[in-house]
Amino acid sequence: MNPYSIPFDIPGELTESNGILSLVDQELRLEFQTKDGFIGLVKSDVKRVVIPLSEILDIRFKKGWFGGGKVLLQVGNMNLLEKVPGHTSGSVQLKIKKEFRDSAMNLVAEITYTAAEKSLAAIKDRL
Repeated sequence: MNPYSIPFDIPGELTESNGILSLVDQELRLEFQTKDGFIGLVKSDVKRVVIPLSEILDIRFKKGWFGGGKVLLQVGNMNLLEKVPGHTSGSVQLKIKKEFRDSAMNLVAEITYTAAEKSLAAIKDRL
């Protein structure tokens, strides 16, 4: 797989998190830092979350109104997202700016394609 490096935001009511979404080998990586939403003071060190592709139940890209969009991620193990702000029930939305939309769509397509390949290989093994 090709490595990707896509900036994202997770807006919150009192905080905002900014980070980088990357795909390396068989892992989706989120690195982010949380800041105060009003004056922008850093509230946390850089955190890193590694999600094996095998734990991703669903990943989609949803286009936004003004050219950007969101990566919608659902995992099978809620513990994988415990450090990620804004996560609920094993899912999180990562806001993507317009200039990174195509890269985000390619990342989602590559993960989906890889999952389909594994499913087909598993079916072939059972035959």
